[in-house]
Amino acid sequence: DYLELLHKIDHGISSATFKSEVVVTENIKEIVDKDFNGKVPLHFDGEVSMDKAVVNSYLDAFTLTPEGPQGGEIKVRPANIRLTYQIDQQQYLLQGTWNGADLNANSDHLTLGSLKVKATGSQLSDYIWRYQSQINLAQFDFGNDTINLNSQKLQLSDNFDIEQNSEGTDSINYNSTITLNSLSASQYQQSMLELKPSEISYVLSGPTVSATEALIEASQQMQADQMTQQDAQKVFPLFADFMQMLNLDIHTLDLVTPDGSIN
Repeated sequence: DYLELLHKIDHGISSATFKSEVVVTENIKEIVDKDFNGKVPLHFDGEVSMDKAVVNSYLDAFTLTPEGPQGGEIKVRPANIRLTYQIDQQQYLLQGTWNGADLNANSDHLTLGSLKVKATGSQLSDYIWRYQSQINLAQFDFGNDTINLNSQKLQLSDNFDIEQNSEGTDSINYNSTITLNSLSASQYQQSMLELKPSEISYVLSGPTVSATEALIEASQQMQADQMTQQDAQKVFPLFADFMQMLNLDIHTLDLVTPDGSIN
């Protein structure tokens, strides 16, 4: 139903350090006692000063044994994520590592290798942030009696920036790249797909900063649960202008099927 955090704060002259833990309340006590030996595996600490804030998140390793006829086991390895925010410069750095997980139930299995995340960003305006991020997954393996999917060294890179178009106007530019060291898929132990080292990338560009900000601002002013006719009259023209400026470029490498044909 909810989680409650308990904070322990030590104040200094120019900064404060803190440690935060999830309180074992009545609504989660039975789950925590049964599956986590009475201790919640998630906790935080950090430091806050006039010009910087640092928040560390920790996930301890744990093992779960689901109830039911299929049985099985879920092993989750530890994770650590740090967020550093430069308050005066309005910049952030997010980086962390999760050592993965293994899930097994009867003939079903899922293995996630180590996951590393790094992202940096800085605020450009009230609505727009420039950022770069990279996510690396060492291994992904899923399978059962019917199908198996395996991937090695999956990397996702994102970049959101502002550039000047041919008319000298600031416009957004977003590019994303997915890189695979290998990808294979099989059904009933028969190979369906073998993908060697390859890359899929796309670029979104064109909309001006002013058009983007106008669309975001109008969208945030709408009611969350419904769109009124007045909202539509305001948002749709801005959306149409935004889409008219938008350019999309997609680049992929060929897939090699088991019989040697190229798609």
